[in-house]
Amino acid sequence: MVLGVDDRGDLLGLGAYSGWSWTEIREDLDRLRGGHGKARLLISDGEPGLADNLAGLADDYQRCHWHALRDVGYSLWRDGLLKPVRDPERRRLKGILEIQLPSGSVESVAKKDRRGILSRMKQAEQGLDKMIADFERRGYRAAAGYVRSAQRHLFGHLRLWLRTGLIAPRTSSLIERWMREIGRRLKRIAFGWSEEGAAKMTRIIIKHLASKEEWERWWQRKMGIEGKVMLVYRGVHVK
Repeated sequence: MVLGVDDRGDLLGLGAYSGWSWTEIREDLDRLRGGHGKARLLISDGEPGLADNLAGLADDYQRCHWHALRDVGYSLWRDGLLKPVRDPERRRLKGILEIQLPSGSVESVAKKDRRGILSRMKQAEQGLDKMIADFERRGYRAAAGYVRSAQRHLFGHLRLWLRTGLIAPRTSSLIERWMREIGRRLKRIAFGWSEEGAAKMTRIIIKHLASKEEWERWWQRKMGIEGKVMLVYRGVHVK
């Protein structure tokens, strides 16, 4: 499922897919965006292949921080570490990633505050480098590989703010909430549907939930009744 947010903060329901190749999804999203150029930022979990295939639709890519914390714990579990050892490392990563943006637009934020963000990003990158080196030294190969692959995509939201002043989420929690809502709506009625049928219904639901106005325009186009129907009131007869 793909959602968008425009510069005004309005939500856009872009699509839902099942059984499509990454190439087909990318081409469909290009069509839906109508040649408006790249998005500013793609935000997603760490699904293998997703960023490689869809990141070209956006200027930058942001890996969800919530998933990063969860997945580094899973990677440490794969390395054979018990929970008392995994949890401090997850908290360590959380501390590295927590960088608070100043309030206000870029134009109104003092240069020293922007320099502070750049300095904090550099420190975070160094912290990730040290974490990778520590994991490798201890033989935590799965965890080291995970952090290394995620590292360059963990601060896309900060780079966007520094370029434009727009504040973007650093997690994919919005789409996670929508997926739960879609699941709640389809769980009972969609029993026995094909995957493509459920995907089509999902596209209808997200269009309705995201924008009532777009929903109305979509139905007008779908039914093709614009300017073709005339209703005439001829009065009421009461017995």
